[in-house]
Amino acid sequence: MEAQSKMLSSLLEAAVSEQAWPGAVLAVGRRDCDLCLHAVGFHTYERAHVMRNDDVFDLASLTKVIATTTAVQRLVDEGSLGLDELVGDRVSAFVERGLPDLSRRRSVTISHLLTHTSGLPAWLPIYTWGGDSRSRLLRLCETPLLEEPGARVVYSDLGFILLGMVVEAVSGERLDAFFGANVALPLELSSATCYRPDPVLLPRMVPTEQVGDTGERFVHGRVHDENAAALGGVAGHAGLFSCAADLATVARMLLHHGATAQGRFLSRDVVDRFTRAQRFPDGGCKCLGWDSPSGISSGGIHLSDVSYGHTGFTGTSLWIDPVADLFVILLTNAVHPKRECKTPLYFDWRQRVHSAAYDLIGGRPPNPRLRLRERWVGSS
Repeated sequence: MEAQSKMLSSLLEAAVSEQAWPGAVLAVGRRDCDLCLHAVGFHTYERAHVMRNDDVFDLASLTKVIATTTAVQRLVDEGSLGLDELVGDRVSAFVERGLPDLSRRRSVTISHLLTHTSGLPAWLPIYTWGGDSRSRLLRLCETPLLEEPGARVVYSDLGFILLGMVVEAVSGERLDAFFGANVALPLELSSATCYRPDPVLLPRMVPTEQVGDTGERFVHGRVHDENAAALGGVAGHAGLFSCAADLATVARMLLHHGATAQGRFLSRDVVDRFTRAQRFPDGGCKCLGWDSPSGISSGGIHLSDVSYGHTGFTGTSLWIDPVADLFVILLTNAVHPKRECKTPLYFDWRQRVHSAAYDLIGGRPPNPRLRLRERWVGSS
C-alpha cells in the first residue's frame, strides 16, 4: 500500500505542476481505517504557505450534502419532517396566492428539492437583487417553475436554498445553528466545520479567487459563492467550511449506515433511503441530496453503481463507495486565481486522482457504465 500511497502523492504533485490547483489535501479511508492522507502544494501560486493536512476549505456545494441534506435526514429521522411533505406547507411564501404557476408549486415536495426535480431553475443572480437577506429569500420563493415537478433533473442551487429555509421553518433555528447543534456537535466535528468561520482559523483557511477593488487580493476567510454571501454567508447550497478529517468522520458515519463510536447518529433506514439512487422520466439519476455516478464521473471509473458523492465549485469532491468500503475526499482551491483556470485541468486531474485511489485497496475493474475523460483514454 505504501507504493500506491506514494503514487497518489505523485499524481497530486503532477497536478500542482500543471497548475490544475495550487495545492490539495487528499484523504482516503474505509469504515474503520485511514488509507492515506496527503497534503501537497501551497495555498497560492506565490508558494508562501505550505498546504497542510488540517487546512480549511470553502466546501461550496458540498454544503448541500454535509450540512443541508444531513440536517434534513435528522429531521426526517426524528419524525419532524416527511419526504413527501409539500414545501408550501413549511414555507408559505412559496405558495402565495397570485403566483402564476400556483398549481405546480402546490405539488412540490421535500423529495423534489432533494433530487433537483422541483422544476426550479438552476441558478439566479440573487447577489444582484436589492434588499436584505430576508427580502431576497422571499423573492426567490416567487421564482417561476420551469416545468412540472418530478419531470426532469435540473441541478438547482435555488432548490437547496429553499431546502435550507425548510430546515429553519421546521426547527425554529437558523440553518447554521441547527447544523452546529444537531450535526457538528453529535458527530464531534472540529470548529473548522462551520458557516462564517472565526477569524482565528484564517491561517489554516485556503484562499479561493481573486477579487476586485475591495481591498482584498483573494476571497479568504469568507464564502466564495456570491449568492451565499448575499444571504449572509449561511445558505442551503453553499457557505460551509471544513477540513479533510471532519469530512472523513461524516463519510465513516454513512459507511456505517448512521452509526458512530458515540452511538447512533441516524437510523440505517434513513441513510439507506437517502443514498439510494432514483431514476426520473428524463433519464436523470439522483439520490436524495447526493449524486449518483454516471457518464464521465468526477469520482473516477471504478465507482460501484451504488456509490454516491458530490462536488463543490471551489474544487472540492467527496465520493463514497459502500461496495468497496471506500471514501475519497479531494480538497483543492482550483478556482484560484480565477475560476476560468479550472477548465480542463482540474476536471481531468480530479477524475484521475479519484480513480487511482482504488489502487490502495488492490484496484477494482472499471465500471462499464462510466467513462474516462478524453485526456486519459488510452493511457496506461
